[in-house]
Amino acid sequence: MKPFQARVVAAWIVALPLSYAMNVDRYRRIARFSANPAAEAAIQIQKAQRISFVAIFIFLFIVVVVLTVVVDALANLIQGWFPDPPASAKTGA
Repeated sequence: MKPFQARVVAAWIVALPLSYAMNVDRYRRIARFSANPAAEAAIQIQKAQRISFVAIFIFLFIVVVVLTVVVDALANLIQGWFPDPPASAKTGA
């Protein structure tokens, strides 16, 4: 498997559980909001007021670096499992 293909497969492997977790979190937040809208709105406003730009930047930077390292490690592992076939010599016809 070529390095680019291995990275794409690794990115899929990383992205699928993350997107599933984000979807589940969204449904849970909707359920909490439906159950008690005033309390959930207050909690969301309170959370939004505590977060600063610097904290968001540092968090996102760390997440991107960790995801890059994980995707590269998975890509190397995938390349080890599915190595490129050796180049065969052309036979004269």
